[in-house]
Amino acid sequence: MTPREEEVMELIKKNPRMSQKEIAQRLNIERSSVAAHINNLMKKGYILGRGYLFRQDPYIVVIGGANIDLRGIPQSVLKMKDSNLGFIQSSPGGVGRNIAENLARLSNQVYMICMLGDDHWGRVIMDQGHLGGQLSYEKSYIMPGRKSPVYLEILDENKDMLTAINDMALVEELTVRKLTQHRKFIENASYVVLDTNLPQASLAYLLKKVPQKYIIDGVSGIKVMKIQDYLDKVYLLKVNQYEAAALAGLEVQSAKDYPKLARTLLDRGLDYLVITAGKEGAWAFHKDQVIHLKGKDLEVKNATGAGDAFTAGLAHGLGQDKSLKESLYFAMGASRLALKSEKTNTEEMSTEKIKREIEEVFEC
Repeated sequence: MTPREEEVMELIKKNPRMSQKEIAQRLNIERSSVAAHINNLMKKGYILGRGYLFRQDPYIVVIGGANIDLRGIPQSVLKMKDSNLGFIQSSPGGVGRNIAENLARLSNQVYMICMLGDDHWGRVIMDQGHLGGQLSYEKSYIMPGRKSPVYLEILDENKDMLTAINDMALVEELTVRKLTQHRKFIENASYVVLDTNLPQASLAYLLKKVPQKYIIDGVSGIKVMKIQDYLDKVYLLKVNQYEAAALAGLEVQSAKDYPKLARTLLDRGLDYLVITAGKEGAWAFHKDQVIHLKGKDLEVKNATGAGDAFTAGLAHGLGQDKSLKESLYFAMGASRLALKSEKTNTEEMSTEKIKREIEEVFEC
């Protein structure tokens, strides 16, 4: 920080509502110079955005996919190659964005870095998902004349996914060049959550060049392979058994294979590994520590988004300096709240309700 930037910072700390014109008058410089200094302070991460939110306020950065989810649900037995009566639901989605929303609902200040089009769906994502300012898109890229990513799924009469189409090409444009513009801001976050929808070059840049505590959601067996050469840069990786097997290059027959699988990945430099296995619960591995938690059965209303809620709960717990076991409990509680909701991202998500869920299910 330059001496002049320090003077600007001192003034706006004393009065965050002070205008650029007032700052210019106090320092006897041009208003355009004040604007330039503030812009530099934002790039360096000392000022985080509108209203002069300062760096000492802890924040989380989530970098990944954001899209609109469109879901078609038939009223009765689905007839192929025909028009079916039913319902169409729309909601903001995307792995990274879902994690960001859940973290924001847990009272974290979250900044989402993603690609959106300057269109109706892009505005819906930002308007419905800001959560009173807890989730900010001001670091995201809104592309004029472009279409926001969309995920379309068709369910059958049992509400199981029959087929889906994803139109996510815009995510590929979250390039190294764009991320470089936010490097200092990313470095100064409490921690950073990534999903592997990001381009491989962008993931490599962040993990190799931008020091941080990275929590990564594997997303899929194919996409998680993007980080196979950078596991020593990853703080925590959350995957399912298939993603973990693909990354380790091993076959998995049952949960008995998980310790061997985990040791393979931990020996390659990974710090924490968490494997989720649906009704069988979740396993966490760190050095010689192995934890397995399995909750009571429950009526699942919507499985979409449960994994993202789990990742958010895990990240929140570790971010609050909880132990690995406590964080795993918290992640399980968050996931169960999501499974009980018809919505992908439940409005019921809160630390109080997660704690209540944990007490009821695990008796701890």
